Amino acid sequence: MVNPNQNQEIIEVEEVEHEALPDPSLDENAKKEETGITAGYLQQLDYVASNIDKHINAHEKIWLAILKIAKEGDWVIFGDGQKQTVCLSGPGAERIAKTVGVSFINWKEKKEIIKDAKGDGYRYWFTCTARFGGRSVLAMGRASSRDKFFGKVKGELRPLEDIAEDNIRMAAFRGAMKEGVRILFGLRNIPKIEFDRAKIPLINTTGYTFQKPADAKAATSPAPAAAPAGQAPEQMSPSEAEANGLVCGCGEVVSEKVRDFSKKKFGKTVCFECQKKENG
Repeated sequence: MVNPNQNQEIIEVEEVEHEALPDPSLDENAKKEETGITAGYLQQLDYVASNIDKHINAHEKIWLAILKIAKEGDWVIFGDGQKQTVCLSGPGAERIAKTVGVSFINWKEKKEIIKDAKGDGYRYWFTCTARFGGRSVLAMGRASSRDKFFGKVKGELRPLEDIAEDNIRMAAFRGAMKEGVRILFGLRNIPKIEFDRAKIPLINTTGYTFQKPADAKAATSPAPAAAPAGQAPEQMSPSEAEANGLVCGCGEVVSEKVRDFSKKKFGKTVCFECQKKENG
């Protein structure tokens, strides 16, 4: 018999109220949308067909320019071999948003209080509308007191009083901005070959590979030896980077220089973004 209380998660939601958005359907001057095949529809379709090549070329130029705006370390590579894909990191998204003029409006914030067998916790959610060039998309970001970087030490949950709640709230806020930029410009799961074609080098990038089913048994084996001396972090597997002390608590893989500096200052490996949080 299943116990309905087993692993049950109780969530109490605290919502931050914002002024409701106007409903276009209530605008007496709003034009009625035409449906079906009409003269207006055919005229618009003909215009699109006549200008589609210009549209594609313009967007291609904008896309390539945006790729070049990002700096070293702003990209994260997933997978290996020919299936490698590239996603934009949070700092890179903020840089692009500032440069090209992305706006974020209609912010909404929600806090969830978690109570379950693991104890108490909370999550922050932020949603917003990201806008650029007449296009608007809904974006969402979340962060929790149980996230690895904020809420765990050696695999164990930290007491809530030891966690800086403002840092979690800010992480959720920035997460929404990052997702907005990624969606607007198609900056997630980009085939790595696109960077090669555009001759854009991926320097100081973080890399992740996914474990195959056949490797499941290997996951229980002893930790691998450190990678050979002189091997770049982006060339290492996640386990090799971990063995070399090149992984921050948030999962970011850093260079040996960053590792050595952060260990002297913080006593542990801390990436650039997390160093900012450590410094307050």
